[in-house]
Formats: sequence, structure tokens, C-alpha cells
Amino acid sequence: MDSLKEGVFACGLALSPRCITETIATAAAAAQRSLRILSQAMLPSGKIVAGVRHSLCSLCERCIEACPYGARITDPNQGRILVNPAMCQGCGECATVCPNSASVLEGYREVQVLNMVDAALTG
Repeated sequence: MDSLKEGVFACGLALSPRCITETIATAAAAAQRSLRILSQAMLPSGKIVAGVRHSLCSLCERCIEACPYGARITDPNQGRILVNPAMCQGCGECATVCPNSASVLEGYREVQVLNMVDAALTG
């Protein structure tokens, strides 16, 4: 039922062709999973989230375009890129496209992020 992104669930035909009984069972399971999230007063963010070093950020917005989860926006009032920690999945895509190293993964050094990208591309 669960997908890679927290809070997105699949059931029925989205999983595979199924009979009505199996479709109803997967729909009930997806509904119960969603109740686990909806019943909480506060949602914890992921362990690894992205951040922005505002002093280095040139507002090129490459990180916004690269984010597959839509976790980044430009705040026109502050003139800054903001990260929504509830939506950020810590994938590091923003850190790889930033020309100024302003986008960072909290808890990781830039060398570690680049090593993970290299390992993914070669493996």
C-alpha cells in the first residue's frame, strides 16, 4: 500500500488487476494507513531534510525545479528559498544542482552527498 513518499498510498487497480474482494481489502488497508497520519496532531519530518545557506544562495531557483517532492518555494517577502520539512524527503537532488553549494542536506557534508550520487550512477 505504501509508496516511497510518506502519505501516498495505492490500492486496487493501481497495484495490479484484482478481483473485487482484493480491491476492497487493499482500499481498506490504504484507508487505515492514511488514518495513522490523519490522527496525529503533528507530523514528524524525515530524519534527513534539506536546508539552505542563505548567504551563499543566488536565488537561481535550480533547486526548486529539481525537487521531485515540491518541498521548496521562493519567499518573495524575504527574498529567500524556503524548505518545507514535512514535504522534503532528503533525496539530495537540490544539493546536486546548486552551483553555489547553498543547498545542503542537514547532517551530511557535501563530499558525502557527491559520493552517494557517484555510487548511484556507477552501481
